[in-house]
Amino acid sequence: MRDVRAVRCLHVTRYVHATRYVHVVRFVHVRRYVHAVRFVHVMRYVHAVRYVHATRYVHAARHVREARAG
Repeated sequence: MRDVRAVRCLHVTRYVHATRYVHVVRFVHVRRYVHAVRFVHVMRYVHAVRYVHATRYVHAARHVREARAG
C-alpha cells in the first residue's frame, strides 16, 4: 500500500508542477504579448501625435511665409 501511495503522491506532485509550469509560461507569454501590444499602440500614438504636430508646424510656417511675402 505504501508503494502505491508513494507513486500516487509522486504523480500528483508531478501533475501540480507541470500545471504550475504551464500556467507560469502562459502568464509570461500573455504578459509579454500585452506589453508588446501596448508598446505598439503607444508608439503608433506617439508617431501620430508627432506627425500631427509636424504637419501643423509646417502649415503654420507656410502661412507665416505667405503672409510675409504677401
